[in-house]
Amino acid sequence: MTAAEAFLFLDREGLTVCIEQGRLVVWPATLARPDLCALARQHHAELLALARDAEERAALVVETARRKAREVQRLRPEARP
Repeated sequence: MTAAEAFLFLDREGLTVCIEQGRLVVWPATLARPDLCALARQHHAELLALARDAEERAALVVETARRKAREVQRLRPEARP
């Protein structure tokens, strides 16, 4: 199983993989069965990289949306809330 497959598998099992204070976190702990914890440990470095990539992509999407919203407001002042 690749790290991407493990990421998706953990998600299907109801777990969230994210980064908190630079550390990989898989939660909620109540759903983290021993086999799922072992899977996360096995792919730790790759899951960390995937989570970082997802955070970076999300930040780019948010920044692009903000920039586009400012552009629309500048071109169409009546579109302001």
